[in-house]
Amino acid sequence: MEIGQDPESICFSHGDFGFVVESLDHPAGELLSRPEVVEDERCPQSNGMAESFLKTMKRDYVAFMPKPDAETAVHNLAIAFEHYNEQHPRSTLHYRSPREFRRAMA
Repeated sequence: MEIGQDPESICFSHGDFGFVVESLDHPAGELLSRPEVVEDERCPQSNGMAESFLKTMKRDYVAFMPKPDAETAVHNLAIAFEHYNEQHPRSTLHYRSPREFRRAMA
C-alpha cells in the first residue's frame, strides 16, 4: 500500500488465519482477491474482531514505532503487518502465527 493509493483498490479481510490487507492494484490482484463475504457491520462478532485487532496493533506495534512523518509511519505499518502475519503468535492457533499455522496444515 502506498501513500495516495486509491482506497477502493485496497481490500481488508479477516478470518481464521488473521487479518490481511490485499492491494487489488497488484499485478496478481485477481489471484489475491477472494469472493466477497458480506457481513452485517453491526454484528457483534465482527466489531469485536476489529476492536481486538486494533488494540493489538496499537499495543504491540504503533506505540513503539517512530512516526516522524507520514511516509515513515506507512513504511513502519507495512513492517508491522508483515510481522503480525508472519511471527505474532495467536492463542487460537496454538500459539503459532497465521502463516506458520498454514504451513503446518499443508
